Amino acid sequence: MVWGIGVNDSPIPLFLKMYTNSTRHRMHKNIKMSKGDNYMGDLATGELPTFVQNLPSSGKMTNFETGAVRDAMEGKGLPSLIPTCALRSIAKRFEDGAIKYGRDNWTKGIPLSRYCDASHRHLWALRDGKTDEDHFGAVLWNIACWQKTKEMIDSGELPETLNDI
Repeated sequence: MVWGIGVNDSPIPLFLKMYTNSTRHRMHKNIKMSKGDNYMGDLATGELPTFVQNLPSSGKMTNFETGAVRDAMEGKGLPSLIPTCALRSIAKRFEDGAIKYGRDNWTKGIPLSRYCDASHRHLWALRDGKTDEDHFGAVLWNIACWQKTKEMIDSGELPETLNDI
């Protein structure tokens, strides 16, 4: 690969410098550029193209010891802290449900009370030490679907009548 100098003297592949409307890469098909625009912006002044300037930003940045910079993580959650055993349990529950009822069947709309009741029943089974099925996965699945169904009701994607609690 041939390299050139980009913003702040950082190395960039030269093919990025020559990026124009006529040679727009497929993955950037929604980017609107004017004739002669450079994908990397104005390399002399460091001004970035509008589509880069419009990327979402919290306004806070994390500077890494390597010199790399990234938008701060505050308020975005820390998925890396979610126990993988919980992710496996809920993923398996979604798989089992897809096999038994059809993929995404639950998104057609189930009353919120059904998720609430099932969550409690599976919690009680856990408290009673039952091991006849993955009750942890069932609790996680019911709570996740309860939350998403509520969001879908609130956004108008599902009828308000499903909000029965």
